[in-house]
Amino acid sequence: MTVAMVGRLLAAATALLAAVCSAAPASAQTFWANDISVSNAVAAPTQRSADIAHVSLVISNIGKESDALIAVEVPPQIAEAAGFHALPLTVYRGANLRLSQPVFIKAGETRHMGFEDTHLLIYGIRGPFTKGFRFPVRLVFQKAGPIDVIVAVGSSLDQTVAGETSSRRPELIEVQYRQPQPVQRLVAEPARGSAFRCEDGSKMVLDLNVDGDVAVADVWLGGASYRLAYVPPEPGPVQIVWSDGDHSLTWSPGVKLMWMSNSTHLMCGRGGHSH
Repeated sequence: MTVAMVGRLLAAATALLAAVCSAAPASAQTFWANDISVSNAVAAPTQRSADIAHVSLVISNIGKESDALIAVEVPPQIAEAAGFHALPLTVYRGANLRLSQPVFIKAGETRHMGFEDTHLLIYGIRGPFTKGFRFPVRLVFQKAGPIDVIVAVGSSLDQTVAGETSSRRPELIEVQYRQPQPVQRLVAEPARGSAFRCEDGSKMVLDLNVDGDVAVADVWLGGASYRLAYVPPEPGPVQIVWSDGDHSLTWSPGVKLMWMSNSTHLMCGRGGHSH
């Protein structure tokens, strides 16, 4: 994370934390950006020794186009990083996992990201999250853009999380991922997507979609189009990777994209226009 990113996060956190003092209970608040709303943002109380916090929320898309939750930022004084995954509540150690995957929201869909489904994971938390504590996070959507959300700690699961779970040993997670099916290269520029400007002056257009039950990225670059399959995450820095075996696209926090092939290595970022 760069100094500039930390500065922006601190500024956003200061403003949001100030708003928290006079805000209504966060679980009753709804936060909007264009056609996307986020509500019922609730974190489960954590163990004193925990380094992972679990956050459930509800996302609604009232628009006519699908969107994707592609990033989350958390102030450094709250935690080290955040991402989206379906780790169960009984897992409270393992900040080094840093698992993350994009969350797709179809047009007209309301998605409940509950604790038993893919939900928000806060890694490397600074001390326990106790009932009544509130903190800000920034959710970044591909089309709607960023939404600043205030998360409240405490829910109807308080007794389970703070009581029964406290006597359990953390689970060992063995995740089996579906192997991506062979992907077919596209022959035309994606009809929709977000534009990015690359370091050599060229333009990249990125559109995130679902092909069957596989998350894919449709990429247009240099007059050619590619369909890349989502690659399951590995331990290490927070990032999202798509690949077809010959080309790869890697997203990292700050909406930075790295395109790699046998002959090309490009860094791309915001600077183009959305269409």
